[in-house]
Amino acid sequence: MNIVLGLDSTVSLLENIQLFLIIFILIIYAMGASKKIVFATLYLMATLHIVFIVSYARAYGLKLAIKPLLDIFVQTSTKKASAMIDVAQIIIVIAVVDYIVSAFRGRKESQVTNITPTSNEELYQ
Repeated sequence: MNIVLGLDSTVSLLENIQLFLIIFILIIYAMGASKKIVFATLYLMATLHIVFIVSYARAYGLKLAIKPLLDIFVQTSTKKASAMIDVAQIIIVIAVVDYIVSAFRGRKESQVTNITPTSNEELYQ
């Protein structure tokens, strides 16, 4: 938990919820929860991450720049910047890769045909 003086309480709450969701996702995935529950939790986490970075930038007066897999916060007065891994983009990549792999597996499994003979005549040929 973030118990540091001077931090915005909303930003700290959102950060703590995200940390909880990371642990929760790992636990339910390890327990073998259904794919729908895991992805619903991931989508919730992605949405909260977007709210978090916008709240963080507004609370501390930072300019937000979004790059591939990174959120960059720029302090305009001193021209200093810091970066954060963009969890929302990573979740989107995971969902797309999972969809592609599932579609490929489904297509591959549909190509398997039943080769067992249906009659005695086919059996002895």
